[in-house]
Amino acid sequence: MSKSKPTLEAGEQLPPMAGNVVTTFLFSCMAMLIACGFALVTLKLKLEDKIKAVLPANSDPLALPMAAGLLHIFVLQWLGMMVNAARSRYNVPWPWLYAEKSHPHAIEYNCAQRAHQHYLEQTVMAAIVLVIAGSEFPNTAGAGIIVFTSSKITGNILGYGSGKASRRSWGAWGYLGLLPVIGLSFFAVAHKFGIDSAPLVDNVAEHSKLAAAATYDTIQPLAAKAAETCKPYVQMVGEAARPYVDKAMENEYVSGAATAATAYATAASAAAQPYVEQLLSQMSGA
Repeated sequence: MSKSKPTLEAGEQLPPMAGNVVTTFLFSCMAMLIACGFALVTLKLKLEDKIKAVLPANSDPLALPMAAGLLHIFVLQWLGMMVNAARSRYNVPWPWLYAEKSHPHAIEYNCAQRAHQHYLEQTVMAAIVLVIAGSEFPNTAGAGIIVFTSSKITGNILGYGSGKASRRSWGAWGYLGLLPVIGLSFFAVAHKFGIDSAPLVDNVAEHSKLAAAATYDTIQPLAAKAAETCKPYVQMVGEAARPYVDKAMENEYVSGAATAATAYATAASAAAQPYVEQLLSQMSGA
């Protein structure tokens, strides 16, 4: 007998997927493989050396991981103070961890509490992989955790802590920092066992090039067909919107902003052109 989903109140949200012991194990394995894929990209791009190049010349190798740790502690303290502020605002005294559902501000307070606790739960993982990956790739590990921690300001403090659980996804971009560090932890452990990852990186890069080329060849005709199919609809939308655009452009502030934006976009495009051409040249010669 299937269970019906509960009716959610404003601010509540369920996880995107259900599962059991087997499926969660498989998803965990998949997450680790994806993390290793991100790590391979950082190794191929030589991010460790590139990040080191922009740091002060006399920087200690542990400078960036230490800075990442301090930033993480600061955000942790910020979230803790937000919970205390929510306790006072919504009258939820110590020692109660969460407000009962019958509390008039249960969702708002519990979102602030969960924003803090969610961060705590991930702090353990972030700290462990920072130490492991930082033993071999300190600059990349430090930078990755800084990106991850920064995302918690938008995701947990400004998002989840606002009283709407769905806003926790505002910090999803932070996994672009955490996943490479998790993957680099596996490579760091391999290095400690005396295993050289360089051949693997080169092999994966070569196969990725072939796969990308094959994917491009497959997608190109489909993309052209899709563009041709969409063209009349795009034109219809443009024609329908034109009167409103013309009306808006009559306003001097709107037209001035549009002119300025066009000028900046043109300048940015001109500045980026040499780098785009260089990148295309390297890709065609690879």
